[in-house]
Amino acid sequence: MGQHGRRRRVVSDTYVRLLEKAKLQAVYGLSEAQLRRYFEQASASAGETGRELFRLLESRLDSLVRRLGFARTIAQARQLVLHGHIQVEGRRVSKPGYQLRSGQRIRLSPRAQKLATVQEAIHGTPDVPRYLRRDEAAGEGELIHPPEREEIPLPVPIEDRLVVEHYA
Repeated sequence: MGQHGRRRRVVSDTYVRLLEKAKLQAVYGLSEAQLRRYFEQASASAGETGRELFRLLESRLDSLVRRLGFARTIAQARQLVLHGHIQVEGRRVSKPGYQLRSGQRIRLSPRAQKLATVQEAIHGTPDVPRYLRRDEAAGEGELIHPPEREEIPLPVPIEDRLVVEHYA
């Protein structure tokens, strides 16, 4: 400690907004460019921008694979998708950012159902959020309705208002 004591750090509003954006990027595993595109899409929609942003992010295929409990992390979910282990409505989809609509079904490939990491994730995941339905035995899940902000289980609290202010 110096002669004049320890200097107190002043936290600016910009820094706080930047931290919220960084938390959102980390939770969903997105780059800056990806998040910016989702923000632009959400701000162009009719609803509240923050809610629409979370609805878009939570409707991504990799996010839903994780929420259904087929993977423990977003990176693991993304890898399952990229390696072709996920089917949507019976068709193999290998794009993690694929947007699902209400009523669409997700299915693990037979090979993926046998993977130890997938089995651990399924048995280690308690209940799925209310906007999803999961059939563990069949390795299937369904997006029942678009997720509401309050239904989304986030590992860390994120203020969507601050993220919107950052981009505004």
